[in-house]
Amino acid sequence: MFLSEREAFEIFEEVISLRNKSDSPFTKSMEKTFREHSRSVADNAALIASYVPSLDKQEAYACGLLHDAGRLNDEYVFDGKYHFHALEGYYFLKKKCPRYPQLAQTALLHELLAKDKTFFKGRIYRKRY
Repeated sequence: MFLSEREAFEIFEEVISLRNKSDSPFTKSMEKTFREHSRSVADNAALIASYVPSLDKQEAYACGLLHDAGRLNDEYVFDGKYHFHALEGYYFLKKKCPRYPQLAQTALLHELLAKDKTFFKGRIYRKRY
C-alpha cells in the first residue's frame, strides 16, 4: 500500500506551514497558486495513471501533489552552492518518507526533465530559442 491521500495532504500542509514560518513566507496569492498548481498536477497525474495499467493511481496522485515539496524557501545561493527547489524537495521527502523513494525522485526529476530547461553544474538555466 502506498501513501494514502490523507497522508500526502498532511505532508503537503506541512510544506506550506514550513514555508510560511521561513524567512520568505508565501503571500496569500502565492499560497493560493501553489495549492491550485499542486492539486492540478496531482489530479492530472492520477488521471494519466488511470489509463496506464502499470501505474498506481494513488501513487501518481501523491507524487503529483508533492512534486514541489522543495518550495520550502525561495531558490537561493548558500555557501557558494545554488539550492533549487527540486533538490530541496528530494532531500525533504527522502527524509520525511523513506519508505516511498519515488516521492523524492519525482521532486528531483520533475525539474531536471522539464522540456524547456537544462540542468548544468547544479543550476537550472532556461534554454534560449
